[in-house]
Amino acid sequence: MKAPNIIKPHVTPRKNPKQERSRELVHTILQATAHILDRGGLEAFNTNEIARVAGVSIGSVYQFFPNKDSILAAYVDRQMTLDFNRIIELLTSQRAAPKELLIESLVQELIDIFCRNRKLRQIIYQEGPRLELLKRREGYIREVRQMLRSILFEEKFANENQVKSFEVVFRAVMGVIISSFTDDSFNFSPLEMKKQLLRLFSMCFDSD
Repeated sequence: MKAPNIIKPHVTPRKNPKQERSRELVHTILQATAHILDRGGLEAFNTNEIARVAGVSIGSVYQFFPNKDSILAAYVDRQMTLDFNRIIELLTSQRAAPKELLIESLVQELIDIFCRNRKLRQIIYQEGPRLELLKRREGYIREVRQMLRSILFEEKFANENQVKSFEVVFRAVMGVIISSFTDDSFNFSPLEMKKQLLRLFSMCFDSD
């Protein structure tokens, strides 16, 4: 999935790494970012700590990133891209599967994202809007929605009410997923969450 170039200037890296050594350095900085956020959260996150954990000089950090927000934005963007790429790959590999199996596989992947290091995912999806990455996230969600709709409903034979139901249900499902990261009072178990998401998706095909 291509990432649209919409990151705002104050969170834009100074430059993109072009050589292998530079790419490895940026990767190390982002790995250190994940380690710090996982262990100490945003309170422990600063450029000096990033340099220490990454084992590089503070000058090496500032060579590519002007401030800690630009590092966080790069990390958040990378993780969001990985999450949505996994979904796109799943839809691509299972586009010929029965609809029920495809939906169940999609829901399970969403659940896996939900369960995969929840603390980091909370930071990623809570900080995204502040880091001017909300439009990027919306673009990814729109691409997934359009791809899933094209798989589930052949245009010539699509039931208009089912398609409309799908548009509403998909947005509701993604709202639940994002709330699971951003709302501390969200306390569904993975099993219950899967059950409810499958129930929501079933509404697409109950419409006539």
